Amino acid sequence: MQRVPEIEAIAKDLEIEIIFSGIPVPEHQTIMILRAPSFEAVRTFTVKTHFVQINTITIRQTESVEEFFDETKDDAPLY
Repeated sequence: MQRVPEIEAIAKDLEIEIIFSGIPVPEHQTIMILRAPSFEAVRTFTVKTHFVQINTITIRQTESVEEFFDETKDDAPLY
């Protein structure tokens, strides 16, 4: 809990919004949902917060269903 303000400040500097942060007990794992301007910003966040030193990091870049449908609306269906 002592590091929360530091982590939030790093996120703010990188223009990252922390949507969710949680720990599935009793695992030694942190799950975060972030809104960020880029993959690189999230990668930098994991380094500057030192999460890379204490966790295995998996970054999944996603988009909303609405964004996906908007992006693919003009594609011909496969079937």
